[in-house]
Amino acid sequence: MMVTSKDADDELLQTFVALHNHAWEDDSYGNPPILNALFVVKQGEITGLVPLN
Repeated sequence: MMVTSKDADDELLQTFVALHNHAWEDDSYGNPPILNALFVVKQGEITGLVPLN
């Protein structure tokens, strides 16, 4: 699991999404793909979903 703040600067957010996409496309990790999306969490609760398709 990777976590970052949505308030991070654009460069960090772009890096975060690029790392997610790399992990999503690289099956050498041995983990089955589950969901190509980002969860939005506020105060410890999932409040939304951002699809990355």
